[in-house]
Amino acid sequence: MIPHSPPAAALQTGGDAVGASMVFIMRLVLALTAILTLWVAPGDLGNRHGARTLLSTLIFGGYFLHSLALLLAARRYRNPFWHGKLVYWIDLGWFALMVYCTGGGNSFFFPFFFFVILTSSFQWGFDEGARITLGATFALTLATWLTDSSINHGHLLLRTAFVLALGYMIAYWGGLGVAQRRRLSLLRDVSQLSNPRFGVDQTIATMLRQTRDFYHASNCVLLLRDSGDELWQLHSSGAPDGRASLARLPDGAAAPLLVFAPQALVQYAAALHPRLPRTLEARWRLPGAARWQPLPEQTLARLAPLTDLLDASSFVSAPLPLRKGEGRIYVVSHQQRFSRNDAVFLQQLAAQVFPVIENIVLLDRLASDAAFRERQRSPATCTTPPSSLTSACAMASAPCGKACRRNTRSRPNSINCWT
Repeated sequence: MIPHSPPAAALQTGGDAVGASMVFIMRLVLALTAILTLWVAPGDLGNRHGARTLLSTLIFGGYFLHSLALLLAARRYRNPFWHGKLVYWIDLGWFALMVYCTGGGNSFFFPFFFFVILTSSFQWGFDEGARITLGATFALTLATWLTDSSINHGHLLLRTAFVLALGYMIAYWGGLGVAQRRRLSLLRDVSQLSNPRFGVDQTIATMLRQTRDFYHASNCVLLLRDSGDELWQLHSSGAPDGRASLARLPDGAAAPLLVFAPQALVQYAAALHPRLPRTLEARWRLPGAARWQPLPEQTLARLAPLTDLLDASSFVSAPLPLRKGEGRIYVVSHQQRFSRNDAVFLQQLAAQVFPVIENIVLLDRLASDAAFRERQRSPATCTTPPSSLTSACAMASAPCGKACRRNTRSRPNSINCWT
């Protein structure tokens, strides 16, 4: 599965601002180069009229003004991502007009399509890059068909195939780059949660919410248990308001979530249609195995209760690397189709987070034990007014064996009691 395109808000806060500013400058350079070419050698552009026309002058001049306005707006708002995805489709329309007015299939400006494919893919990911690639192929074909009365079908087929093939490769690599940036950002965010003051439950809830948002999933479920506990802790972040929930389950209630081998990495995606059973993906990878393997038949038979419980058409699951306990994490979706790469990254994320969570638990226990021992060791000081001194000293005859005396040195109105 190709990594999903990130939402606009995520890119606006974590995108490459320097690279985006460079795109505005390069767009203006391309527009200026196109105008210079139109004025220096209008007869070499492939125009069927053999000279510069009013239409070509308006189109090239309009694109130059459009590029200049985008650059000035980005400098004014100091936000290179204010335009969203619309600007790339506008660029695609300008390039189609350039190809149309300079000869269609013989135009020298069809490589301009790769500029918009590059910028959209490396900024918004594979999905948007693939859409732009299909749009560029359609625009090139339409401009050629409207321009040429006698179309060279072989020439047109070669150019469209080149745009499709190279555009898909660019979109794929751009999607991988965007996915790597998002993964590094998520790992950085979850590593900053290691603050004992937040508490274990709050840390787990925040991690589940961030993981769910990263995968564009509908729910993220965590099931874990310490070595000495009898009940399982079930954390879920699928509430409509985004809040996480916590429940404690016995072994029987947690059994549907424990159908897999303890250390197995699992990926599941339902069939696209009941008539297409071969599109079902159900694999796991056991420890030490080099390749993924199909789930055994007995495990597949027990998947129906699990998918009904999770309300999922696709999920990935990874074991938790706990030193004193066991557990499993699920990322669930009823729209997305998760891949094996998604499962592998989930395992890496768990390996990054849960040792830190165990350290938080350990620090909390150490702090609690230290505070308890300090309270046991230090004498208790009680402030008593002089009028009740007699009743306070009567406590000396109590069975607890405490002795009291008047502290006249530091605080005349207080009594120190110790064992």
